[in-house]
Amino acid sequence: MKPQSFEYVAPTTLDEALDLLAEHADAASVLAGGQSLLPLLNLRLARPELLIDINRLPGLDRLELTAASPVGPAPAGDAGQVGPAPAAPPEPAPAGAGGSGLEAAGGVGGAGSAGGVVGGLRVGALVRHRALEGAPEPGPLGRLLARVAPRVGHPPIRNRGTVCGSLAHADPAAEWCLVGLAAGAEVGLASAAGSRRLTVDALLDSPFATDRRPDELITEVTFPRWAPAEVGCGFVERARTAGSFAQAAACVVVRWAGPGAGADDVVAVRIAVAGFGGRPVLLPGAAAALVGRPLTGGQSAAAAAAAAAEITPRDGAGPAGHQRAVVAALVADALDRSARDRGGPDRTDLNGAGRPRLDLAG
Repeated sequence: MKPQSFEYVAPTTLDEALDLLAEHADAASVLAGGQSLLPLLNLRLARPELLIDINRLPGLDRLELTAASPVGPAPAGDAGQVGPAPAAPPEPAPAGAGGSGLEAAGGVGGAGSAGGVVGGLRVGALVRHRALEGAPEPGPLGRLLARVAPRVGHPPIRNRGTVCGSLAHADPAAEWCLVGLAAGAEVGLASAAGSRRLTVDALLDSPFATDRRPDELITEVTFPRWAPAEVGCGFVERARTAGSFAQAAACVVVRWAGPGAGADDVVAVRIAVAGFGGRPVLLPGAAAALVGRPLTGGQSAAAAAAAAAEITPRDGAGPAGHQRAVVAALVADALDRSARDRGGPDRTDLNGAGRPRLDLAG
C-alpha cells in the first residue's frame, strides 16, 4: 500500500515547526528518522494531512554533556560538548529543502537524594541510534547506552532512526523506553505556548501513546551521568533473532555506598522490565529488597523472586508461571551484569574488539 495524500513541509527553524504544530495539531505528523512513521503511512494506519520534516532544524543533532542533570545541578565545571552526532549516510533532500534518577521517590528504593549523579547527557531530537554505539561518555551511562544501541533493529534502522523518535512512538518493546525509565531520564517538550519537562515514566502512557500534546515536539532527552566508582548498570533482553523486537527485557541501575565503611552496601536501585504490559514498568518492590546490604547472589535471587511476584502477567503471552520465571531470570541476569559493570566495563559483555556482543541473551 501507499500513503494517502498529504502536504509536506520542511521548516528550517524550531519556531516555524512549532507554529505548524500549533496550527495543525492532531492533523500533523512529525518526521525525524521515519523508521516507525513511514511503515504506518504505507499501511495507512497513520493518515496525517500534514507531514512536518524536522531534519533541517539546527541544533537538534547534538550530543551534549551538561552540568545539570534530570535530578538537579552537578558540581561546577563538569559540562562539556560532545558535538554533533555522527551523521547517517547522506540521502537526497526533498525539494524545497518529575523527580527521577536514583532517589527514593516513588518507592524505587534508596535513601535521600540522587547521590552519585555528576551531570547529564543531552540527546537531541535528531540524534540517530547509531550515535550512541560509541559510548558518548566514559562512565556507567556511556557503557549502558553503548550496550543497548546495537540491539535496536538493524544497521539501516540505526542509521536513520532517532532516540527521541523511539520515545515518541512508545512501542512497549522499544529499548530506549525501557532504558530511559530505568535511568530516570527526562524529555524536553516544546510548543508555541512554551516548554516543559517530563520524566520518561511520566511521558509513557499506554501502547504507542504518550503524554505529549498534539502541538508539542520532543526536542531532547537527558540521561543522568553517574560517578563511575559508585554505579553499575545491567541490560538484558530476549528476542527471537538479532534485530527483532524484544519479547522481554530488563534494565537495572544500582548505586553503591562508595568509599568508607559499608562501601559495598547498595544505597539505591532502579529495576525496570518490558514485555509484560502496555509499557515498561518499574519494580519498586524488587528494588527495595536490595537496599541496605551488599549485592550478593542471595540478594539478587531475592530481588528476582520479588520481581516475578510484582509483575502482572500479560494475556496471550504464555502461562503466568512462565512469564514470572522469565522476569526472574532477566532481573537476576541484569543485576549480575550491574555488579560486573561497577567501576569499569563489564568485559564479559564485550566482543574481542571491545564492542557490545550481539548475542540474543543480551
